[in-house]
Amino acid sequence: MFLRKMFIILLLSITAAVFSQENRNQLFLYIPFEEDMTDFLNMNAYLKAWDENQVTVNDEQLNALCVNYIGEDSLQSLQFETFLRFTKNKNIQNRILSYFDGNGINDTFAAALRKLYAAEKTIRTQDGRDVIQYNYRDSEFDENINLFSFKEVSAFGTELGLLLHDNDWSMLSITPEAAGEKEESFFLIYGGGTNSMTIQFKKYYETKEEEINSRINENFYREKYKENWVMTDIPLAGILERSGAEKIIIGHGLGPDIIETIETGTFNVYLYDRETEILYEVSYFMNFSPKNIHFAGRDRIFNYLFFQLLFVFINT
Repeated sequence: MFLRKMFIILLLSITAAVFSQENRNQLFLYIPFEEDMTDFLNMNAYLKAWDENQVTVNDEQLNALCVNYIGEDSLQSLQFETFLRFTKNKNIQNRILSYFDGNGINDTFAAALRKLYAAEKTIRTQDGRDVIQYNYRDSEFDENINLFSFKEVSAFGTELGLLLHDNDWSMLSITPEAAGEKEESFFLIYGGGTNSMTIQFKKYYETKEEEINSRINENFYREKYKENWVMTDIPLAGILERSGAEKIIIGHGLGPDIIETIETGTFNVYLYDRETEILYEVSYFMNFSPKNIHFAGRDRIFNYLFFQLLFVFINT
């Protein structure tokens, strides 16, 4: 099992090396196995209980969490960092800051958390509803996008499953008229101001396997990201053995938006069901303004979104 797992990690590490852009956006990806997914879910439950004061984490345990799960190239490291951006528990926040201070840690992540934990909670109106924003000295902001807590949900009835983060999503349903009855799509949207996120869902009917590339609108992404857009088939190994798909393709790109100071990331997964000749697409998009508290550390957030592609599956 160890050698098999290492093979997948090495395979995708080679691919991820191609994904890196000008040595600036260093992302990594590996396919978790069942035990990795169990660890991921257990870690989520443990951190949630800590956040709600249901478990006690002593100083030795806190030190171990920070040493093992901050800045490492692992899914659980990305998960722990996501939790530290998410938690509003002042005791946890103060202990994390004390850990940074006591160990002389002043890197990008620590600097962002210092600002986030000192920011003032404000309520603003957006699209007719109240939304929470965190304001640091009227100069940098956090848009309260939750990437930590999630639930398993279905799309297109019960056909497609995924882990959806707990945000107050707005939904927009759009099916191009030209697509007729051969395509369905809808968007989930959250955030705004200095940081926003969308998840697009598409379902392509009557798709032969040899037609997959022609159905995917890859030209749009190649035009947007140029040489920084990469697509690749990934092996049906690890947790993907039970994805319900006969073929999985992932695509990824990082780069500036139309307003060049805005940085964006797009992460797509395509799952093909050979029996029904249906191709499913889920596309995660996020952008950051330089005024966002997490702008300098956005690649770690992008990397966590990258992993979400592996948590999409066809219900069989």
